[in-house]
Amino acid sequence: MGRVTEGSPLKSVIIPNSVTSIEAEAFQYCTALEKITLPDSITSIPSHAFRSCRSLTSVTIPEGITYIGGSAFDDCLSLTTVVLPESLTEMEGGIFYMCSSLQSIVIPKHVKAIERGTFYNCKKLESVTIENPYCTVFDVDYTISNGKGDDKNYTYTGIIYGYEGSPAQEYADKYGYTFVSIGEMPELLKGDINGDSEFTTADIILLQKWLLAIPETHLVNWKAADFYEDERLDVFDMCFMKKELLNR
Repeated sequence: MGRVTEGSPLKSVIIPNSVTSIEAEAFQYCTALEKITLPDSITSIPSHAFRSCRSLTSVTIPEGITYIGGSAFDDCLSLTTVVLPESLTEMEGGIFYMCSSLQSIVIPKHVKAIERGTFYNCKKLESVTIENPYCTVFDVDYTISNGKGDDKNYTYTGIIYGYEGSPAQEYADKYGYTFVSIGEMPELLKGDINGDSEFTTADIILLQKWLLAIPETHLVNWKAADFYEDERLDVFDMCFMKKELLNR
C-alpha cells in the first residue's frame, strides 16, 4: 500500500486483508485520521507510518505483526490506547515519541529491547509493563519519560512494572524511577539467547552472527550461551550449544 496524500481529510481507514505491506510514511501527517483498522495479512509496520496523525486516538495492532519501525506513531498527540500483539519481537526507537496522551502500555514478552526515545516525553504516561524479563531498556533518561525536572534532565513519574533483577529494574533504579515487581526472574533457560523462551537452532544462528560481528545483532541474554562457563562467548560455546541441542 502506497502513501496517502499529506494533509488528507480522511478520518477513518479499513485496510483490507488483500494488502500485505504498508509503505514507510504511508499515513504521515494525516492529521484528520481518527481510526484505522489494520489487516491480519501484514507482518510489519514501517517507520513513520502514522507519524503526526494527531487525531488518532487508539490503535489495536493485529497478531502476526513482528516488527514496528522507528517513529511509527511519533507525535500522535491524541493517542491514548495502544494494544501490542504477542507476536511482536522488535520495536525501533522513537515509536511513541511525544505521544502526549498515551496513558499506559504493555510490552509483550517476546520484545527484546526498548530502544532510544521510545516513550520520549509522553506527558500522561502512568505505567509501562515489560513482560520479557530480559528486555533491555536503552540507557538514557528519556527512553521512558513524561516530563523534565528542574535540572532539565528528563523524568518519569509513573510506574515501570517488570521482573526483579531485570534490565527494567536496573533502568528504573539508575534514574530514580518507581519500579514495581511482577515476579522473580525466571530460571535461566540455557541456550535461549534470543529471548523467546525456547532453545532452538535460531539461538545458534544468532550466536554465530554475533561472533561474526554482523551489525545490529542483539543477544537478549548472553549468559544463556556461556556453555563453557568462562564468562565470555566464543566458538567453543557455539560448539557446546550445537552438541546440547543435538542431545535434546
